[in-house]
Amino acid sequence: MNKRNILILILMLVNTFTATPQKQPINLSKQAKFSLLTCGPGDELYTTFGHTAIRLQDDSVNIDITFNYGTFDFNTPNFYLKFMNGELDYLLSVQETERFMRIYAWEEREVREAQFILTEAEKQELWYLLYTNMQPENRAYRYDFFFDNCATRVRDLLFKVKKKSLPYESTGIRYRQLIHEKNTSDSWSAQGIDLLLGANTDSIASKSGRAFLPDYLEAIFIENGMVEQPVTLIKQAPAQPQNAVNIPNLLFTLLLITTIAITYKESKQKTLYTWYDATLLIPYILLSLLFMYMWFVSSHLICKWNWNVLWASPLLIMLYIDIFRKKAVNRMMVELVCVDALLVAFIMLSALRIEYFSNIAYLSAAALAVRVNYRLYYTYNNWRSTFSKK
Repeated sequence: MNKRNILILILMLVNTFTATPQKQPINLSKQAKFSLLTCGPGDELYTTFGHTAIRLQDDSVNIDITFNYGTFDFNTPNFYLKFMNGELDYLLSVQETERFMRIYAWEEREVREAQFILTEAEKQELWYLLYTNMQPENRAYRYDFFFDNCATRVRDLLFKVKKKSLPYESTGIRYRQLIHEKNTSDSWSAQGIDLLLGANTDSIASKSGRAFLPDYLEAIFIENGMVEQPVTLIKQAPAQPQNAVNIPNLLFTLLLITTIAITYKESKQKTLYTWYDATLLIPYILLSLLFMYMWFVSSHLICKWNWNVLWASPLLIMLYIDIFRKKAVNRMMVELVCVDALLVAFIMLSALRIEYFSNIAYLSAAALAVRVNYRLYYTYNNWRSTFSKK
């Protein structure tokens, strides 16, 4: 059996989990070369930030394969629950480069290739590390968006092979800013991401830290003389024209205007529309439950310390119940004051820039503040009027 067939057999055994592969990988030829594949964004949310892979070519034995750390198994038990909880394992998969490229060509997503600058010994070491990661017991890893993904895995491999320390100099740029570079603020996905990501996302990224994004990983390798200049293999599809109007901001601005208009009408009629409060509070309560779940239940570190819970507070659940109970007026007034205090804390945190808040957060908080303060004013006046009569 020649060298090419031996390597193909090893890869087949690794990918199918049907047998234990050889303990040591075969040696690569002198013609072997490794390269970095940097892939552009796609239309789906999970493709927004691009992708990274490693290509191995050895023409002497007709091998051209790609190592991909960005795959997962949809057949994983409780797949969506594990994804929600941050407990989904990602996998290193290996496939022919032609098949890998075919997908990106079909999606019209850019692919750039930059050949690694490696000695013969470094090539063999990288191959050994990849081979080790390919083993069934090693190929799975716990995905983390910032600190352990397809790009950071490649970063760590190459710096280990080159015997270099990761660059930890501060960039002065926050992780959230890096996300904003790739996800425009006029999209629902961008606003949703900003709502879910907590204060940890607003920490400053180091040079190596920003390499969680494939484009920055490529830049770090170029800066450190670890790759040659990239060559474009597949061109990116022309960018789609963006909406002239920021739809999320427009809709939530309309919500605030509607809330102010209804509240003004109530004040003129000296009445209170409980039906409007009951309707308005439902999405706030659902968001509150989501924020609390992602903070205290899930393992997503970037979703913890999310101070959007100050305006979408669990306290609103109690308030929702008590607005229908005439005998709970006193308790409801205490709840209204507490919600008001939380809204003030939200504004203070915003001023201190402890966490970035999206426009949706500000508009939602403003609408809630209008309703809470009018209900407090109306309830207090009724209570004082009743007390005066007694």
